[in-house]
Amino acid sequence: MRFFSLFLFLSIGNMMFAQFADNFKSNSSDVQWFGTDSAFVRNEKEGLRLKASPETSESYLSAESEAIEETEWFLNLRIRLNPSGSNYVRFYLCSDRQNLADSLNGYFLLIGNAKDQIALYRQKGKTKTKIGESEEGLLNMDSVRLEVKVRRDMEGEWNVAAKLNDETGFAELFSCRDSVFSYSNYAGIYCKYSKTKSDGFYFFDSVSVVQKEIADYTPPKITRFSFASDSLLFTFSEAVNLNSLKYEFPFEINFEQKSKNEVAGFFNVPLRSGEVHRLNVLEVADLKGNVLNDTSFVIALVESAEPGDVLLSEILFNPYPDGCDFVEIYNNSDKVVNLASLKISTRRSNGNLYAQKPLPEKLLLPKEYVVICSSVEQICNYYDCAELDRFAVIEKLPSYGNESGAVVLLDQKENVIDEFSYTASMHSEFVKDADGVSLERSSFDKDEWVSASQESGYATPGRANSANADETSSANSVELINDVANPSQGKFAVLRYLLADAGYSANVQVFSANGQLVKVLRKKELLSVEGVIEWDGTDNYGRALPVAPYIIRFEAINEKGGYVRESLVCVVSE
Repeated sequence: MRFFSLFLFLSIGNMMFAQFADNFKSNSSDVQWFGTDSAFVRNEKEGLRLKASPETSESYLSAESEAIEETEWFLNLRIRLNPSGSNYVRFYLCSDRQNLADSLNGYFLLIGNAKDQIALYRQKGKTKTKIGESEEGLLNMDSVRLEVKVRRDMEGEWNVAAKLNDETGFAELFSCRDSVFSYSNYAGIYCKYSKTKSDGFYFFDSVSVVQKEIADYTPPKITRFSFASDSLLFTFSEAVNLNSLKYEFPFEINFEQKSKNEVAGFFNVPLRSGEVHRLNVLEVADLKGNVLNDTSFVIALVESAEPGDVLLSEILFNPYPDGCDFVEIYNNSDKVVNLASLKISTRRSNGNLYAQKPLPEKLLLPKEYVVICSSVEQICNYYDCAELDRFAVIEKLPSYGNESGAVVLLDQKENVIDEFSYTASMHSEFVKDADGVSLERSSFDKDEWVSASQESGYATPGRANSANADETSSANSVELINDVANPSQGKFAVLRYLLADAGYSANVQVFSANGQLVKVLRKKELLSVEGVIEWDGTDNYGRALPVAPYIIRFEAINEKGGYVRESLVCVVSE
């Protein structure tokens, strides 16, 4: 749709320029409008009038606008009714999407609601959050004539002023601060109406968006990225110079500008299942020459997960009082799986599935772990976490009881991909307090679960389980890989162990040649399946021991009756 009217350049000093302006009462305009054009008509007397079908309930118009910082928005409108929760106008100040009736990210001014207010909202997707509001009853009148101005500065400070009916000057309604979004692609108007108010009740006289010319030193951001077997699409926070784009990829990509802030790419070789590639965007610049450097993306075709492809790996169901539950899963296949194709759930006592929770968009690569939780911070405050890209945050996990429960991994058709029913009694008898201790799968070849080791901090979120060994072993092995400790030089004697089973509790002690206990290295500590234990050549009080031979005694026992005992000779040297 295209409306034409006189282009109003609102000159506010030499430092201002108009993003767009339209007075709606003239037949020439430089503004191109998009949206439900059949619902609006314009003429010199009425300006822009909503003339919609009574079968509809919403209509909108949007125009391109990147203005958001150091900007003033202006709207002059008439509403020939008392605005309500069913009949109101949203003045979209900024939006990342052209369709103002759909999911988007941006800000809008709500004119009219059940409280007859003017209010400022932040919209993220379909969630709308009020961040500022006028007094109640401001618009409680049979007919409203309103001029409204909204300003935002560089720091995200918003100011809303209005002139109602016959008032001679603008009065400030409210101010607030919010800077969640810092970019825009569109601005416009959205009308909500009941069947009887679809025609002859909404009129718009003029609208403008005016931004101060500010120095731009901010590089563009990639706000969205998607790909298919033969193409990809970047959406940037602002217009970019396609000629500045440099990249690394295993084969050639032909890029073209789809719109001012969207760039499409076409592979000269289609992607194939099972292949995992990394696209490195080395640099891309905006129109002012600000460069975005070194941004990386994983590109791979996703496949459906079958039972056994993705496995439950670790469960924390009894967290510390200010911690939170987590579920860790592992891609046991050679497939690339989109996490969004899966859900986690639990079961009621009658066995029925309960509290199915969808998982977010994320590529789960072969042999990769991911931790599903409601708060990364509440986990990483207590445990040694993997990189943050190994976490998938959802608002709320299903309820997993401290004494017993069931963790179920489903696909979108509710097929069970993996399932684990647990009880607190599954923890090792060597664990005296199970608060904050996770259960780990000891092997991906069998469904056996054990307590995470004390050595690992009682959980290994996003990392290989402490119950899993890097090397397969059918026998226990304990050896010194360095048999010399030198306290003055900071050198350690290093004992390495590899156990055939998980769940061993160990005492590791150092004795002098005459049998005197001089150092306790581990005391009833629940071990990982493999690990190293270091000794710096000092006694229990941190004092350097004399140069002499010493004996490190390793003793470990597990619940299955397994017993390991080794005595190894090392020396303290000068």
